[in-house]
Amino acid sequence: MGYHEEYRKLWVNSGYPGDMGSACAVKPPPKEFRPAYHFTEVDHAISNIENARMKVTRILETNDPFELAGLNAAHPRVRREIEKFKNENDKNLRLLCFSKDWRSPALWAHYANRHMGICLGFWAKPETLLDVTYHRDRIDAGFTSAAPVVFTPKIKELLITAKARDWYYEEEIRRCVPLAQTFESMGIRFYHFDETLKLREVILGAKCTTKIDDVCALVRTKYKDVAVYKARPAFGYFKMVPHESTIPK
Repeated sequence: MGYHEEYRKLWVNSGYPGDMGSACAVKPPPKEFRPAYHFTEVDHAISNIENARMKVTRILETNDPFELAGLNAAHPRVRREIEKFKNENDKNLRLLCFSKDWRSPALWAHYANRHMGICLGFWAKPETLLDVTYHRDRIDAGFTSAAPVVFTPKIKELLITAKARDWYYEEEIRRCVPLAQTFESMGIRFYHFDETLKLREVILGAKCTTKIDDVCALVRTKYKDVAVYKARPAFGYFKMVPHESTIPK
């Protein structure tokens, strides 16, 4: 066991940064996919692995009050249209939220139970994902006081992807899932893993107390070629990296 430096070159050749968290642990996805990482608590991760599913998020229940509301809303008519847009999408869509990488200690702290949780790494179809954009100020769409407020397709996509610059550390990519593509179990809505969202990595947090052998055993009963390893703090900089002794051969 140990770092696969030969994999790092493959990541770079595929257009990714050489310091990606996964770059020295696993091979990059083929060109028809891109990596996407989801942080969660251990119990949720185990349930996701066992049932090949992920919980989807309602737009009105996200942790950002500016979700789908990135436009400058100083004018009441714009505020009304934003509220209408949010409510319509909350009825019809759910969100799957990922990060471009898993190295951020803040992501582990905020979304994986203070490094005691797990990060699930996926191969996702690029056409199903939207890159979140980060902005210092709410965006001025050029609406005047007299003209009708009409949200063009471009403005609608901007509303779905725009967030405050404070969230930049998340490096979020997201998927908008039609409600009809989700299913309910015990009052919670989920999305099944499928050919557009393939589980490829299971990364245990640095403080995760679940035995890696137990997670490996579970993964082996459900999936082929899914890498399981653990994260640790880097020795020379403020990022998380794979723990060498846990990387699969």
